[in-house]
Amino acid sequence: METILVLFILSFVAGVIAGFGGSSAFIPIVGLIFLTSLTTTEISGTAATSFFIATLFGSVLYWKSGDHDRQLLSLLVPPAIIGTQIGVYINGFITPVLFNRVIGIIAIILGVLLLRPILLTKTTEISFDKTSVHGKVSLIFFGLFVGVIAGLTGIGGIPLIVPALLIFNIHPLTSIATGFAVATFNTLFTSIAYIRQGAVQFDYVLYIAVPFALAQIIGWKISRRIDITNLKFVLAIFNILLGGYLLIY
Repeated sequence: METILVLFILSFVAGVIAGFGGSSAFIPIVGLIFLTSLTTTEISGTAATSFFIATLFGSVLYWKSGDHDRQLLSLLVPPAIIGTQIGVYINGFITPVLFNRVIGIIAIILGVLLLRPILLTKTTEISFDKTSVHGKVSLIFFGLFVGVIAGLTGIGGIPLIVPALLIFNIHPLTSIATGFAVATFNTLFTSIAYIRQGAVQFDYVLYIAVPFALAQIIGWKISRRIDITNLKFVLAIFNILLGGYLLIY
């Protein structure tokens, strides 16, 4: 019962953070790592199925507010779907220790990405044209990379997509909306692959997906009312510390 309660609380907090594009997908995953005896494959599969329900809900919220960019989605989604299947395949070959290391490294990278615009306020903005050939090719390869990570770990890709698009000066709300939409497709195809393997624990899906999805409404509203610079700083430090802990765990 304590495990269920902690997972519920962690997922609710993660959902609020995810609602405004924060890097929170690792919170429930870390909860599964430390609170359950699930294998790495079961963790990835359970997380992916949980996040599909949650990200679909969040994507609808941002579609409702008109923040999606269809051109971005057309370039990111197809290669991301292919990447998820590669990631699922790779997952079958990694050990629990290596899985923790991968999660830790990604968390640290995300923390650094979030800190970059805060600490380096005088850096030259990166010029990026999503309509150019170079821009399109970059987005396609980025979508493939995000898909591989999504399939490997079970995350949808929001924590990777949003910081990257912000660095390329895509509008914040468009970045968040794109993250949700791509993550919905990623988690759908990832969860299908893991369900076929019998690697999804549906009891845990309920405890993660429901609070995560509902809490996103709060984050969605916050995204339009609050200056999240300080919050990004806190999230960045949290990610770096969490990643560091997982690397030595």
